Amino acid sequence: MILLAVPRALLAPLRAVASIEREMRGLRGDIRDVLGAVEGLRDDVRSLQGGVGRIGNATVSLESKVDDLSVHIDALGALATRFGRFGGRRRDPEHP
Repeated sequence: MILLAVPRALLAPLRAVASIEREMRGLRGDIRDVLGAVEGLRDDVRSLQGGVGRIGNATVSLESKVDDLSVHIDALGALATRFGRFGGRRRDPEHP
């Protein structure tokens, strides 16, 4: 009986090693999955960076157009002032 107990006691650590090895293989697979997901996130970040660059360029273009538009609005204001003066001169003093 004692002889059978000794081999079991010696085999228990070996079983534990086999169990640990299975766990490590499972973790390796999980790590591969995580690395694949990280690579997917990197691709997403690259895409977002490209989008941010395009948004920045569009913003600069929009600012330029707004500046151009403000020049045209100022010119319209000056033109409206001239028309106002011109209209004031054409009024007949008898008909206010």
